[in-house]
Parts: sequence; C-alpha cells; structure tokens
Amino acid sequence: MASSPEKITAAVEALPKAKVPPEVQKVADLQAQRQQLAQETSLTAWISANILQPVSKALENLKADLNKLFGFGEEKAAEITEVVGVQLSEWQEKLAAPAAPVFSFLKGVPAPITSDFGDRIDPMDSTHKKHKKHRGIDIGVREGTPIFATKPGKVISSKWNDHSGNVVEFQIDGDPRVYTFHHLQVPGPVAGTVIRPGGQIGISGHTGGRSTGPHLHFGVIVGENAIDPEAFLA
Repeated sequence: MASSPEKITAAVEALPKAKVPPEVQKVADLQAQRQQLAQETSLTAWISANILQPVSKALENLKADLNKLFGFGEEKAAEITEVVGVQLSEWQEKLAAPAAPVFSFLKGVPAPITSDFGDRIDPMDSTHKKHKKHRGIDIGVREGTPIFATKPGKVISSKWNDHSGNVVEFQIDGDPRVYTFHHLQVPGPVAGTVIRPGGQIGISGHTGGRSTGPHLHFGVIVGENAIDPEAFLA
C-alpha cells in the first residue's frame, strides 16, 4: 500500500482533537514535517533515537488505540496503521544506507586510525589519568600528505585554531553534515571554494597546540553534535 502525507494527515485530522493520544499526534506531527525530515535522513543517530525508535514503539499500540479510543473498525484502524508503518519503513531504509566516503589519500598511502572517536585518555595530560571526549578520529599519515575530496562540495570555513591548527570545514552538495579536517600543514582553500571530486581539500600536517605528532584529525558534525566519522572513510 503506497504511503502519502495526505492519507495520514487526513486520518488524524478527522479524529476528535481533544482525545488524540500522544503517540497518534506525534505521528501526525512527523508526517506534517515530512519534507523537512527528508532533508535530514542523513542524521542517522539523531533520527533513530528521537524519531524512529519512539514511533516504532507507538506503532505497536496504534491499532488498538484507534479501535478502543475512537471506535474505528478493524479495517480502518489497520489501514491507518499500515500507512504509518510503510512510511516508517521508508525512513528506516534510507537511514540504513551506507555513508559514502568523503575523502581519500593517494593510492597506497598508509593511513591507520591511531585514535578512535569517543572517550579516551587525554593525550595532553601528563598524568595519563584525565579522560576527554575525542570528537573525531586521528589518522596516522605523514606530514605533507594531500587530502582529496571524493564528492563535490564546498569549503564553508578555513581558519586557524590554537588547539587544532589549520582547520578546513567541508560540506558535500546536498549533505547537511559538516566534515572537518584539523592540524593541516598550511591554510586550506578559502571559504566558498567549490571542490570537485579529486580536488584537494588540504594537506595533512602537525599544527596546533593539541597535536602530538603528524596526523590528520577528521570529524563529522551534525548541528552542534560530533558523530563517529569512521563510516565516512574511503
């Protein structure tokens, strides 16, 4: 059965507003924001935790609620539930799609991950006891290693940071995520620079106060939140 915004919106609008259960209203609100959510399907972790999981749970009781609270017949309740279920499945399918590689090095360049995303011992702490969240991953490449884009996009920021040295923020066309490259050897392309596949984003270096040796720090930012970048490697 095909899903459409009109069906679920019309079905919920036909219900007595004062008696609409929270889970049904949540589904209606999500459907009304369908276009906005379609642009955010790449925000996998956030959508899964804040939308898909709660709606999946609500869907389990939706059919019974429609029948019990509003006197819908079994067939009508099943139809509405199916519309919601199909839409939910479409979202889940999009979110399950693997992330495309964002950048690459020259073929044959060793590029091991030397520090993972998340909690770690702060490498700048002389006591080796302090923990600090690592908002990206470190890739052990030599200083002077060029970094190439694998997708078309644009530089949205190119700046110096006392901790991270030369930093470039890059955004792929049609992708709301921001990809960050830290500790670059020299300043990267200026903000607004369009980069084609194969174009150079920057050169790996050893700049900034929090660099303990030559490497590339690669991060992925969604809104103000950092997510694990490993899935975005070439």
